[in-house]
This record gives sequence, structure tokens and C-alpha cells, in this order.
Amino acid sequence: MKILNILKTIRNNWKKSTVAACLVAYGVDYARERQRVQDMMRVFCRDAVALGQQSSSASRRVTVILNPAANGRKAAKDFEKYCAPLLHLAGLTVSVVHSDNEGQIKGLLDVMDNTDCVVVAGGDGSLSEAVTGLLRRPDASSAAQRLPIGVVPLGATNQVARSIFGTNYPAREDFIADATNSILQNNTKKIDVMRIQPKSESGEGKPVFALGEVQWGAYRDAYVRRNRYWLYGPWRSYASMVFSWPKQELGWECKARVKYVKPCAGCSKCGAQHLVAPQQEPPANRRWWHSFSVKPATTIEKRADYSKVINEECGMEHEVEINVVDLSIATPNATPTFQSSESALQVAIGPKEVGFTDFVKEGWSRLQGNPPTFNEVFLARELWFKPEIKDKEATEEKKEEEVKTETYMRWLSIDHENYELNPMHITLQPNRLNIFCPTRTSTVPA
Repeated sequence: MKILNILKTIRNNWKKSTVAACLVAYGVDYARERQRVQDMMRVFCRDAVALGQQSSSASRRVTVILNPAANGRKAAKDFEKYCAPLLHLAGLTVSVVHSDNEGQIKGLLDVMDNTDCVVVAGGDGSLSEAVTGLLRRPDASSAAQRLPIGVVPLGATNQVARSIFGTNYPAREDFIADATNSILQNNTKKIDVMRIQPKSESGEGKPVFALGEVQWGAYRDAYVRRNRYWLYGPWRSYASMVFSWPKQELGWECKARVKYVKPCAGCSKCGAQHLVAPQQEPPANRRWWHSFSVKPATTIEKRADYSKVINEECGMEHEVEINVVDLSIATPNATPTFQSSESALQVAIGPKEVGFTDFVKEGWSRLQGNPPTFNEVFLARELWFKPEIKDKEATEEKKEEEVKTETYMRWLSIDHENYELNPMHITLQPNRLNIFCPTRTSTVPA
């Protein structure tokens, strides 16, 4: 009888019953997920304690550069919950530096020393800034080999981290914990770096170093404008793809001249010199009496003989004119944009025109992590990029207004950070940086 009364009450109040059932289901799912994350962290913490009992691990000094503003200011909280406990349990000597201002990370890496590794806790922008600061140093080559970089994906975009660790994670917490665990394991690999030398009428600016890609065009502009549609919450990026078409402030006509040199695996012309990392610089504080000191033993690496390898196109410049809605220049670290097995720059050219349906469909597909679609793709080892810039004489006040109103007609993105559109000379530096990566046998606890 009681069961019938309960069923009758549910039928008579079906709206409230439906809402209550949804809330209960959400609560159960949330509690189950929290329990799974706690179990996952318990396993990682146990492994960290085991590593901490090893003297070699406990003696390491780690400097963490934390961007607390990353991912809507959730980065600091995520770091304290899923990263810091593992570092401390492993017995590492941890120093945490907060980067509160733009450009601060570059300055920190320019003078960084007295540490065994640097951990960048943020997104792609923070990582690019750290790499730029490290490779601008006078002792860049030796510093890049001496200071491996750890990546903790706390940003909204973690393209480089996804290329290193993969995308098979059930949740964001697993991604962060596994990236931190790779630092504890002290397993590194060398990755390529893209050197971007901006040029202008006043001369050359300071080089920028990136690990991901350069993006220019309507899709990039629509993504940058996503915060305008904050009312849509987690779907604001999707809303931006819908409502940004056909806004005139988007880059619908990306006109540029691109000169490039095709990659070469080594031949009699180049001897594969472009595949060799820059040599270590002598110390800046070297004195005359150092000439009498005993020099450390050096090993001579045996180089392959390319004298009989013929490649007529090696060093030959090719040129192409583009007028498209989308352009990408990516390194092999740019997952899932980069779609080749070669170590080279991938230049991907989009369509000249795109309709509303195709624009939204392609934009949503990219937001879901699918590889972007391009009309033409070619590889290069270096290239010269000269865009057609409208309104070159724009005042600084107008440029600042564009940034505030998010109308980036004269801007492009380098690792998802905004840069003014200028001619650039871009080269790929293979195996330039040491990055912590997971071991082949490491797995995320279920």
C-alpha cells in the first residue's frame, strides 16, 4: 500500500520527481568520480613515497613556475591538490614562484640557476614564455641541456602537453597527476623548438621560441572572442563559432607571401647541419688563466657521411601566395594539428572562402580535439612569412583598444598567445629542449 502511495505521489508531482531524480543521479555520479580521483591520487602518492626513499631522487632541486591565472584562476587550486603533494612526498626540494605579470616568466628563466629542473605549471602560453626566456640566454645551449623542463598542464589549452602525454585520460586530474609523476621518474626526451624571428620596418625584434604552432585566421579569431559569450558557460567556445560569423573583425582574408625551404634528411649540400643542435657557448665569465686549467674530456660523435647523397632541391627556395581564411605553421609537438612523421615545420593552408555551416562544423570539430581540415599541406625546414597588413599606421591607442574589445584584425597566435602581425623568419631547431615525459610502462591508475 505504501509503495502505491509513493508511486501515486510521483505521478502527481512528476515535474518535481524528474528534477529530484536528475539531482540524485548527478550526486551519485559526482561522488563516484571523486572517489575514483582519490583512489588514483592514493596510488600516485604511494609511488612518490617509494621514490622519495631513493637518495638520488630526494636530492633533486625543483623550481616550479606557477601561473595562478591559468584556466580561469583554477590553476593554483589544482596545483595544490594534484601536483604539490606528489613533489613533496618524493622528497624533492621544491621552490614555487608565482608569475603574476606578463613577461615575468621570461625574466625568471633568463637568470634561472641553482636548480636541477624547471617545472612550468600553466598552459601553452606559460610554457612558450618559459622556453623563450631560456633560449634567449647567452648560454642558451648549455642551459637547455642542463635544465630539463617539466610540464604540468594547468591551462585552458595544453596542446604541447597532450602531444607528450597523449589524450587517453578519463579526467583532467589524471592528466595533471601523470604529468607530475613523469617529473618524479626523471625520464626525459628531446623535442623540437620553433624559432620565430619577427621583422618590421624598424628592424628585427627579439626572437620568440614556441613548441606548438602559429595560427592566423578566422577560426583563431573566433576562439579568441569566446569570453564575449560568457553567458553560455562551458559552451562559450561553441557559441563563439556560431555568433562570430560573419563578423568583419575576423580574419576572413589572410593574404601573405610565404617562401620556404623543403626539409632534407642530409645530403652533400647541407651535410645535415640543420639537424644538429647549436653548440655549447663558452662561459661568459671566462678569464685568461682558464686557458691553463685542465679541460674536461670530450667525446667525438661519429657523423654520418652524406657526401654521396644527392638532393637537388636542398636549400632551394619555393614561394607561394596565399589568400585564405585559415593558416597554421606547426611543429611536430602540435597535436592533433601536425599530421606527418617527419621532423619539420608543417604549413597548412585553409580554404579561400567558407560558408556558415562549414565554418561552424569545422570550428566545433576542432574544439572537440579532432584534427583540423586544410586544403593544402606542405613541409618546410625554414620559411619566410610576409603578411599583407592592413592599416599599418595604426596608433598604439588603437592597438590597445583592439586588445580590450577583442577585435584582433592585426594579430596572430603563437602557442595560443596573441602577437602583433608582422613578417617573420621561422626555423625549426630539432632536439633543442629536454622535456620530462612518461616512461613507456607508466600508466594512470584506474
